[in-house]
Order: sequence, then structure tokens, then C-alpha cells
Amino acid sequence: MEKLEEILLEQFKESQFYAKYQDKYISDIILRNVFPCDKKLHQMNGQEKDYSNVHQYNVDVMRDLYYLFAVPARIEDKDILWEMIYAFYLDPDGYAIKERAGITCSADGLFSIRRIYRKHGLSEEAIEEYEKYRKMPIFFFPQERNGINMSRASVFGDRIDHTLFDLKNYFQGNKENCRLATAYRLPKTSKWLEDLGSFEELVEWYGIKGIFVNDDYEVFDLERGGESVITQYSDQYRWEWSDTYYGNLKNKIGAFMEDAR
Repeated sequence: MEKLEEILLEQFKESQFYAKYQDKYISDIILRNVFPCDKKLHQMNGQEKDYSNVHQYNVDVMRDLYYLFAVPARIEDKDILWEMIYAFYLDPDGYAIKERAGITCSADGLFSIRRIYRKHGLSEEAIEEYEKYRKMPIFFFPQERNGINMSRASVFGDRIDHTLFDLKNYFQGNKENCRLATAYRLPKTSKWLEDLGSFEELVEWYGIKGIFVNDDYEVFDLERGGESVITQYSDQYRWEWSDTYYGNLKNKIGAFMEDAR
């Protein structure tokens, strides 16, 4: 172990965070994966069984990591703090399930913890943003290797608006020209799409009319904002989002949560 790691480990073990989680899974997994230490893992408490509980678990531990370790120890190393979060973090998407035509569909969060962290680091703003905008799942896709969940990240830079635009093209008969055509041909995804039958039914299934699409089922362009709609694919898609897109997506999620009350 290098000198810097030794110092960080000492700071970690002297922190209130470690005192709170000592001999529990959270501190164990950080010690084993980040420093690393030869550490046997304790079992998790067992309450992280559904989306809501997992989401709150992430919020609580991130807040503790921030206020009980990062702030008092004045840790500014974004890489080491990310490694700690990545060690204990549980993806709530795997705990939210919907079924359609016998096909199990899992949630696909619009703001990944990695994206939020890259924008804000470990901060109260990041924690609050994660708490609010990952509180409720909106989109679900069939659980299938190389399915829509995974493919849209690489093809569209994780942009949900262009994913919806591609799905609309599929239902309008432009199947082979869709950017996610390979995913659409997968057995489970194909059956799911066949059961939906139309883009209008997909929109109703998600409950996103008036939020992500307008009354004419045109897909709102989150890059341009306002009432702008997507009429064609972009020349290229990057994983990095503009601040405009990021902010507009937050507004859409907020509107969905307000409408769901």
C-alpha cells in the first residue's frame, strides 16, 4: 500500500462514518475494494428489497459518507470518493419490475449515479439531485442481454428523447432503419413490442403523454427545449450532455413525478 493510501485509510478508520458502519457490510466493502484490505464481508441488513428501500439506502449512505468523512477529513480526491460510492452503491433499477405479455421489464434510470457524480462530485447538490430525480422509475425495458437498456446508452448517449424517437419510427414501419433495430429483434423485446402494437400504447403504458411527448405523440427535443420536437436523428451522439439537456431532463422528471401524485 502506497503512503497516500495509508494516510487515507487512517483518516477513514478515524472517521465518524467508520465508527457508524464498523463491522458492517458498508465499511467492509469499502475496505476490501478501495484500499484494499483482506476483509470478510458482513451480510447486509436485508431491508434493501425494493426500489424505494434501495434508493433510500444509497441516499443515506452517500450523505453519511459526505458529512461524516469527506467534509470533516477535507477529502477532495474525486477518484477515491467515487471508488467508495461505487463499492457500496446498489442500482435500484434492478429492484423495479413491470411485466407485459409475460415479459419481465426492469427500470432504466435516466440519471445514472456516475453521471450525477461527474457533474457535481460528492456534494449536497449531488445527493439531493440523486434523491429527487431517481426517486421514481419511469421507463422500463425487457430484461435481455444487449437489449434497449444497454444499447441506448452506446447508440444515443443515454438520451431518452432520441430513444423514444427511434421507438416511434419502429412502430411507424421503419423497423430496419431504426438505430436500435438489433435490440428490437431480440426475442423478448420483439414480443414486448408486438404486444404494445403502437407508439401511442407505449406512451400510455409509461404515462408520459404531455411530458416526454406532446398531444400528437411527437417526441419533445430535450436539447432544444420548449415545444421543440425531434424530426430527425442527430449526426452523432456523445455520452456527455449539455447543461441545457441536463436541466430540461430534470424538468421532465419533475413534471412526471408531479403528475403521478
